[in-house]
Amino acid sequence: DRQRLSAGARLVSQYVLGKIRPAIAAATQPGMALAIIAPDGGGKTTLATRLCKVGMLETRYAYSGQSAFASEHPHKRTVLRFLAKLVRQWKFVGKAGVQRLTGKVVVFDRYVYDRWVTAPVPKGTLRILRDFLLRSCWPTPDLVIILDAPGRLLYERKHEHSEALLEQHRAGYKRLALALPQATVIDGSQPFEQVEREFTSIVWNRYREMRA
Repeated sequence: DRQRLSAGARLVSQYVLGKIRPAIAAATQPGMALAIIAPDGGGKTTLATRLCKVGMLETRYAYSGQSAFASEHPHKRTVLRFLAKLVRQWKFVGKAGVQRLTGKVVVFDRYVYDRWVTAPVPKGTLRILRDFLLRSCWPTPDLVIILDAPGRLLYERKHEHSEALLEQHRAGYKRLALALPQATVIDGSQPFEQVEREFTSIVWNRYREMRA
């Protein structure tokens, strides 16, 4: 009887361990936070959604566009609206952080770094403080991909901003790349297949480094 009980206990323990082992592995091997940034027309959304659809990695798509971190319209700047915006950002970033901790590759389509390049510098103590609080809740991603392309090509793709403004943004992203050690610049003017191959290779290499 004791032998049967012992054998039964071993079977139960093996079954339980088999069920919880994946969760333990995920907890001890967190995923990765990947931010894809570029001027408008750079191809951020195309690459982000493509990576999530291919299914080679367990990914979660996170669109952090202007609605996630843009400043309020001047006539809507109230304390309550600001606090509500701050809470929304913390919830968005917190959810992404939990997904990363459970082994997912969180793919951010745009990031707060975009705002560093495109938004005007805040003036006045209150505006600087408000901008700082909105930015500070965003953690440093494990990998930043910056898609670079000439302003004329960016304009031809979306026709949203002038070629001159896009070139100005492009220069800002190049300066940002020098300031972020985890950033890699990809020539976004190449054929999409080539951009995707280079992008996928960089993501895989960084993912393997983190898992090593």
